[in-house]
Amino acid sequence: MTTRFWDIQILLNNEYTDSERKAVIVNSRTICNFVEKAIYPLNHRCEFARLVIECSKSEKKEEFRKIKDPKMATVYVQNDISGFDENNEEKLSAFEILIRQGIQVASKYAVLPLDNVFKALDEFKRKE
Repeated sequence: MTTRFWDIQILLNNEYTDSERKAVIVNSRTICNFVEKAIYPLNHRCEFARLVIECSKSEKKEEFRKIKDPKMATVYVQNDISGFDENNEEKLSAFEILIRQGIQVASKYAVLPLDNVFKALDEFKRKE
């Protein structure tokens, strides 16, 4: 059974500082909300509603995990990225990189509206 895919969340694992992890949770919502507003009207159906993009500095064995209730999936991406405590432009650039990377990994396991997500990210950059 499929559900509407509409929710994206970015998290950092414990290899990052508490300050960086908190900054991502709070500050990534702006760009994630923008993308979510762009994809929600598509009523795109897949096996999960929420995609959690978890970033680590070191490589993880597991790349993708899906759970049934709630219907969500987590992708594990490796990227020793920084800038989460920096100015707005650097933060948004880091978030964009993680969303692009995460959605590409997830698209190996589910059909996702990649073009729409990428267009929304490009539009967000133009508006900022």
